[in-house]
Amino acid sequence: MSEKYKIVYRPGQGEIVEKKSRFIAHVQPVGSEEEALEFIGKIKKKYWDARHNCYAYTAGPHREVTRCSDDGEPSGTAGRPILDVLVGSGLYDAVIVVTRYFGGVLLGTGGLVRAYSSAAREGLAQSVIIEKQEGAIYQIGTDYQGLGKIQYQAGEQNIPIMQADYGENVKLELVLTQEQEGHFFQGITEATGGKAQIQKIRDVNFAVVDGQVEDDAQNNQMLREYLESHGYMCRQAYSGSEGKLLFSMEEFDLILLDLMLPGITGEELVSVFSEKTPVIVLSAKSGLDSKVDVLSAGAEDYICKPFDLPELLVRIQVQLRRQNRAGGREAVHAQEGYVWREWRLDPDTQEMTACGKTVALTRHEFLIVELLIRNPRRVFTKEMIYEYAWGEEYLAEDKTINVHISNIRSKLKESGTDSYIQTVWGMGFKLS
Repeated sequence: MSEKYKIVYRPGQGEIVEKKSRFIAHVQPVGSEEEALEFIGKIKKKYWDARHNCYAYTAGPHREVTRCSDDGEPSGTAGRPILDVLVGSGLYDAVIVVTRYFGGVLLGTGGLVRAYSSAAREGLAQSVIIEKQEGAIYQIGTDYQGLGKIQYQAGEQNIPIMQADYGENVKLELVLTQEQEGHFFQGITEATGGKAQIQKIRDVNFAVVDGQVEDDAQNNQMLREYLESHGYMCRQAYSGSEGKLLFSMEEFDLILLDLMLPGITGEELVSVFSEKTPVIVLSAKSGLDSKVDVLSAGAEDYICKPFDLPELLVRIQVQLRRQNRAGGREAVHAQEGYVWREWRLDPDTQEMTACGKTVALTRHEFLIVELLIRNPRRVFTKEMIYEYAWGEEYLAEDKTINVHISNIRSKLKESGTDSYIQTVWGMGFKLS
């Protein structure tokens, strides 16, 4: 059997009134107990004048952490009822905080239990809950005659088609649960006369949201591998809180932001990130209102899932070019060549100056610097540098690049600009 579990996809807020007392419930996904406590603190700060902020949360794939608090209400009348609603709904990794503004009328033990339970249920009703389950992604190859038959079988069994590649033949990517595999494969084999080619890609934990398959961890890793293969350095965050923490500790040239995040949501982070860094939002939400909201909040671009990686790469390059031009951090290609900070490089005369002083470079050293200064924000691997400067296939065991970079830095020490060439460990080199 495929294991299923529910999570909060979109946070919600609900409110009830019981005998003049207001009960305001906030529901939030969390990735850890620390995130739950952080959110509780945020609510307490927001409703600092309320008499009670009672809560319950659960964290961990098997609810290893489960906590609740009555926050001054009679024991067992608030936290426990909220927790019962939370667990009873089948949710994992979530927190519910119910704030009470006292209306002057005592509710009694039974009344408090009913009120806090009702408020928690109303908060859940205003949230979007999705069910995740174990499955696997398969690629199905077929000719065009078999395409309609496979699509029919998938539709009959509510199997989502993630992607279709139309070439000489058709390749479909579908996600199936273990229970669906046998019947579906038998159906398409019979329908296509055994011509369908079935290949398992990988196992996933997924949910279907607005007709799109959500597979966050794998998408995150896939994006990182793709972007790093094109020379970019990437840092990953798997929750809103983790992303905000990284943002406060490090500087980034661009942020790719999913709206559906545990902890702090993507919508909340757009305005925070965009004050310093361009943001491209990636989301399965294709509605106009969602696009307008995040673009108005400061996002530079909005890409709906599913998307093609080459398209994403081009959009990233566009944003980086805009940022470089706006911030003066792009190498200026003037008549005399390239200018980067205190460097001047003239390809016509093969001359370089640093802080006004001539730097004597060999032919290969000059070409290495030229490659870096033409693309100052890009990380270049040793292979890319070698093939540009030598015009030959790179040999993995060759130490040539390290030696030449060391020689260039030595020649730049007098000008104090040797630190401009930054080593990106495990990847290559870039300018700083």
